[in-house]
Amino acid sequence: MTEIPSLTKLDVAQREINAAIRLLFDGGDPVAVLVLAAAARGIVTALCEKQGVRSFFDDLQEEFPDRKRRDLYKEANKHPNWFKHADEDADAVLEGFKAADADMILFCATYDFGSVCKGKSIEAQVFEGWFLYLYGEEADVPSGLAELFPKLRELPRTEQLALGKSVIEWARTQLEFQMTYSLEFRLPPKE
Repeated sequence: MTEIPSLTKLDVAQREINAAIRLLFDGGDPVAVLVLAAAARGIVTALCEKQGVRSFFDDLQEEFPDRKRRDLYKEANKHPNWFKHADEDADAVLEGFKAADADMILFCATYDFGSVCKGKSIEAQVFEGWFLYLYGEEADVPSGLAELFPKLRELPRTEQLALGKSVIEWARTQLEFQMTYSLEFRLPPKE
C-alpha cells in the first residue's frame, strides 16, 4: 500500500471530488458519490468562509434572500447526514433520493473548490460543464457546452454519464484544460 506522507484539507477535498466524479461517470452508486461529494463540500465551503471567499452558499443566499443560511446548510446536508448517522433514526427509511441529488452536492463542492484554489482539475472542469449543460437554464448555459456535450439532455442517464467520461478522456489531451491552481491554504491576516 502506498503511504501518503502528508495531506492538506484541500488535498483531501480534491481527491474526494475527483473520486466522486470518476465514480459518477463510471455509473457508480449515487449514494457513494454523494457521500464523497458531501465530505469535500464540507471542507471547501468551510475554507471559503475562513478565507472570506464567496461560496456557493453565498450565491444561494443571494438568490433566496428569505432563506436563512442555516436552513440552506440543513437542506444541503439532509442526505449526507442521513447516510452517515444512525444514532437517532436507526430504523428510518429514506424516500425520494435521486441521482440528481448527488450531482447537485458534487457541483457545490467543485464550485467552492475552484473559489478557494483559483482553479480545478480536469475532472472538475468537465463535470461542471456537464452539470451546467444538463441542469442549467438554456439562456444561462456557457457557450461551447452544447458542442462538448451534444444532445446531453436528450440522452438516457447511462449515456449522459458515458459522455461525461469520454469528455474527460478527451480533455486530458487538451492543453487548454490544464489549469494551474494551489492546494495550499492560508488564512487571511488578522486585522
